[in-house]
Amino acid sequence: MIKKLAVALSLLIISGCAGESRYTQTGDHMFELVMDDTGIMSMLNTSRLDQEWNNEAMKLCPKGYTVQKQTYIPEKAFEPAKLIGTISCK
Repeated sequence: MIKKLAVALSLLIISGCAGESRYTQTGDHMFELVMDDTGIMSMLNTSRLDQEWNNEAMKLCPKGYTVQKQTYIPEKAFEPAKLIGTISCK
């Protein structure tokens, strides 16, 4: 029972960890959003990084947004994977 509890708690901690995000306003209602993988998400998959990127975009644009462009940059030696995109808020 304790082993199952430890595994469940570990999964909750990992799934709750977000990447590091930053944004730059590039115009009226336009933002460039960068989401870096923290290393924890790389153990999962790129869809998790995309999900976290979309969550941050919704924080910037609570009424919705349109993705103008989006680029995934895979992990390199000593550099985390990242997702970079430009959005316009509605």
